[in-house]
Amino acid sequence: MSCFYQVYGLNLLANFPIFGLKKHSEVNSPDVSIYLAQNSQSFPLFLALNWQPVDCRFPLSIATDKEETYFRLRYAYEPDYAEFIINSLGSKIWIDCSQNVTFKDIAALLLHPVLGCVLRLRGVTCLHSNVIIVDNRAIAIVGQKGAGKSTTAAALVQKGKQLLADDIAALVERENTFYVQPGYPSLRLHSETALKLYGNTDGFESVFSQPERWFLTKKNVPLQSADEFIKYPLSLAAIYLLGKREPHLEKITLKTINSAMTILKLLPHLYVNWFPNKASKANDFKVLSRLVDRVPVKQVHRPNDLTKLPEICQIILDDVQQIS
Repeated sequence: MSCFYQVYGLNLLANFPIFGLKKHSEVNSPDVSIYLAQNSQSFPLFLALNWQPVDCRFPLSIATDKEETYFRLRYAYEPDYAEFIINSLGSKIWIDCSQNVTFKDIAALLLHPVLGCVLRLRGVTCLHSNVIIVDNRAIAIVGQKGAGKSTTAAALVQKGKQLLADDIAALVERENTFYVQPGYPSLRLHSETALKLYGNTDGFESVFSQPERWFLTKKNVPLQSADEFIKYPLSLAAIYLLGKREPHLEKITLKTINSAMTILKLLPHLYVNWFPNKASKANDFKVLSRLVDRVPVKQVHRPNDLTKLPEICQIILDDVQQIS
């Protein structure tokens, strides 16, 4: 079975259905071919390789066979595991998993960290960001884990805006303009946040089939149909950086970050910035240098008060209107 998909500007060919993506008609030359193992002996080459861990904090190891280097992402929550092996060109992915792992579980990992690594291998700079469409332009919501990127994005959607990408802002540069590639039409939200924003989460499926086993209780919040979801990249109008919430702050403000500091502010927000690809890291710095010259980056100062979220969103939307 051959299934074709498009996401983050990539044409994918897979031998299994990818949960959350809409199937496309056949493409002549897929950018990435993805193979799911039929049994534990499907890929004998990788069983014989000497895998070396990169950093104990991340599920990544590297092995070399002759002149080819492979990267392995292994997510193991005993007794279950899912393993993704990527070639050095970012053009092939091999997947092996335990029997209880579902297509939904595979997609949950594939669409975020795995394809994030693929994009880095292919030289695509990505921000760890949620991206919203405002007047046919993209705005990126950036912040550390727990800063409220997804929450802010969901609140902007509640104000009538559309999602362009969840978690990964894949940048493409054309004629001195930066664009963001489309992701897919759903947003991952923590269960408690989804409940506060929507009041009822009965219709929202868990990201993983057994969330308690994978230690992630986020929900997939469908925001629009796959047919309505935009299929082309949009120009990036602005980047809004969510810092730490300030409990004693009363007034919400936006502050343009000094250009000399902007790159340093954005570097920690590169997607999978722990991936050991020297060429990619050097390219990222050059891309960010050009990005901050052309796209305004603004710090959002806000109180630690969820009731202020509609006001925060309106201030951001009003600001976008002022950007030519």
